[in-house]
Amino acid sequence: MMISRRRRRQVQLSKCSIRLTAEDNLTKSYSRNLFAIEFQERHGGQGTNSQFKAEWDTLTEEQRNRYTFLSKALTKEVRAATETLVQLITHPSMISRKLE
Repeated sequence: MMISRRRRRQVQLSKCSIRLTAEDNLTKSYSRNLFAIEFQERHGGQGTNSQFKAEWDTLTEEQRNRYTFLSKALTKEVRAATETLVQLITHPSMISRKLE
């Protein structure tokens, strides 16, 4: 069965959209996690969920943007490190060393 170019393009666009949505959600959860780490440090590891939620809800847009920026920067660093590691592991010289 032949798949039309138009249908193939629709599938590609939907996959791209899903990936972007997933990355957006990850960024939001990472930024919240970064705030949670700082929150627990400020509370000596004794902060409660209700305290966390209250503080999170009172953050200004600028403060939330700071955590979003940090999470995006960390995500880029992790991706770059992962790509480098994959390139090193899959490099032919490394593969031949594994076989020896």
